[in-house]
Amino acid sequence: MVSLSAETIVDLHAVKRRGIRSFLEQLARDAGIADAEGFARKWHILMKGSIVAAGEGDRDAAKRAQQIGRLLLNDEGPAVAGPSICGLGAETTPHR
Repeated sequence: MVSLSAETIVDLHAVKRRGIRSFLEQLARDAGIADAEGFARKWHILMKGSIVAAGEGDRDAAKRAQQIGRLLLNDEGPAVAGPSICGLGAETTPHR
Protein backbone atom coordinates (compact mmCIF):
# COMPACT_ATOMS: atom_id res chain seq x y z
CA MET A 1 0.00 0.00 0.00
CA VAL A 2 1.24 3.48 -0.90
CA SER A 3 1.31 6.05 1.88
CA LEU A 4 0.94 9.71 0.96
CA SER A 5 1.71 12.60 3.24
CA ALA A 6 -1.01 15.13 4.04
CA GLU A 7 1.00 17.70 2.08
CA THR A 8 1.04 15.46 -1.01
CA ILE A 9 -2.70 14.89 -0.77
CA VAL A 10 -3.34 18.64 -0.50
CA ASP A 11 -1.07 19.21 -3.52
CA LEU A 12 -2.98 16.58 -5.54
CA HIS A 13 -6.29 18.21 -4.70
CA ALA A 14 -4.91 21.60 -5.72
CA VAL A 15 -3.84 20.18 -9.10
CA LYS A 16 -7.31 18.72 -9.62
CA ARG A 17 -8.99 22.02 -8.70
CA ARG A 18 -6.70 23.95 -11.06
CA GLY A 19 -7.65 21.49 -13.80
CA ILE A 20 -11.35 22.11 -13.23
CA ARG A 21 -10.80 25.86 -13.10
CA SER A 22 -8.75 25.73 -16.32
CA PHE A 23 -11.57 23.82 -18.01
CA LEU A 24 -14.11 26.39 -16.82
CA GLU A 25 -11.84 29.22 -17.94
CA GLN A 26 -11.61 27.74 -21.42
CA LEU A 27 -15.41 27.43 -21.60
CA ALA A 28 -15.71 31.07 -20.51
CA ARG A 29 -13.12 32.17 -23.06
CA ASP A 30 -14.93 30.23 -25.80
CA ALA A 31 -18.16 31.98 -24.79
CA GLY A 32 -16.52 35.37 -25.22
CA ILE A 33 -16.42 36.34 -21.55
CA ALA A 34 -13.94 39.21 -21.17
CA ASP A 35 -12.59 38.15 -17.76
CA ALA A 36 -12.58 34.41 -18.34
CA GLU A 37 -10.30 33.69 -15.38
CA GLY A 38 -12.42 35.72 -12.97
CA PHE A 39 -15.61 34.14 -14.25
CA ALA A 40 -14.12 30.65 -13.93
CA ARG A 41 -13.17 31.36 -10.32
CA LYS A 42 -16.70 32.57 -9.54
CA TRP A 43 -18.25 29.52 -11.23
CA HIS A 44 -15.86 27.19 -9.41
CA ILE A 45 -16.84 28.75 -6.08
CA LEU A 46 -20.49 28.25 -7.01
CA MET A 47 -19.85 24.59 -7.85
CA LYS A 48 -17.97 23.91 -4.63
CA GLY A 49 -20.56 25.73 -2.53
CA SER A 50 -23.35 23.74 -4.09
CA ILE A 51 -21.55 20.49 -3.37
CA VAL A 52 -20.98 21.48 0.27
CA ALA A 53 -24.61 22.59 0.68
CA ALA A 54 -25.83 19.29 -0.78
CA GLY A 55 -23.55 17.42 1.60
CA GLU A 56 -25.12 19.34 4.46
CA GLY A 57 -28.56 18.11 3.40
CA ASP A 58 -29.83 20.87 1.09
CA ARG A 59 -31.79 18.82 -1.43
CA ASP A 60 -32.30 21.94 -3.57
CA ALA A 61 -28.62 22.96 -3.68
CA ALA A 62 -28.32 22.22 -7.40
CA LYS A 63 -31.45 24.23 -8.21
CA ARG A 64 -30.21 27.13 -6.12
CA ALA A 65 -26.80 26.97 -7.79
CA GLN A 66 -28.49 26.96 -11.20
CA GLN A 67 -30.39 30.14 -10.27
CA ILE A 68 -27.15 31.82 -9.17
CA GLY A 69 -25.41 30.54 -12.31
CA ARG A 70 -28.05 32.26 -14.41
CA LEU A 71 -27.33 35.51 -12.58
CA LEU A 72 -23.59 35.15 -13.26
CA LEU A 73 -24.21 34.44 -16.93
CA ASN A 74 -26.75 37.24 -17.24
CA ASP A 75 -24.24 39.65 -15.70
CA GLU A 76 -21.90 38.91 -18.61
CA GLY A 77 -24.47 40.11 -21.14
CA PRO A 78 -27.13 38.65 -23.42
CA ALA A 79 -24.67 37.12 -25.90
CA VAL A 80 -23.13 35.04 -23.11
CA ALA A 81 -26.43 34.25 -21.39
CA GLY A 82 -27.67 32.26 -24.38
CA PRO A 83 -28.59 28.57 -24.16
CA SER A 84 -25.14 27.40 -25.29
CA ILE A 85 -23.59 27.77 -21.82
CA CYS A 86 -24.37 24.72 -19.71
CA GLY A 87 -28.02 24.92 -20.75
CA LEU A 88 -28.57 27.71 -18.24
CA GLY A 89 -29.11 30.72 -20.45
CA ALA A 90 -32.35 29.67 -22.06
CA GLU A 91 -34.45 30.99 -19.20
CA THR A 92 -32.51 34.13 -18.30
CA THR A 93 -33.92 37.59 -18.45
CA PRO A 94 -32.34 40.24 -20.71
CA HIS A 95 -29.18 41.94 -19.48
CA ARG A 96 -29.80 44.91 -17.19
